[in-house]
Amino acid sequence: MRPCPRVFTMRERNSIIYQSLEERLQTILPAAMAENDIDMWLIICQEDNLDPVFRTMIPMVTWCPILQILVFSNTGNGDIQGIKIPNNGRRSGAS
Repeated sequence: MRPCPRVFTMRERNSIIYQSLEERLQTILPAAMAENDIDMWLIICQEDNLDPVFRTMIPMVTWCPILQILVFSNTGNGDIQGIKIPNNGRRSGAS
């Protein structure tokens, strides 16, 4: 009987997922956006209705507030700039 494979700790899993995500964002995303002539890609999620792609585009330990927007834009030189815009639903300023 073969021994069970080792189970990674949460920290090890996070490290592996982060490395994979970083590689995908630096290689696959720019190529896919260029191939499909996309200048900007928005992934918009509401509270408990996360876009299926969203979870594959963020690190494992990311907190997801009520409104979450990921923006990926082509800088024009083959690089992609990524911005995360969180909104926890709180109002700011005077009421």
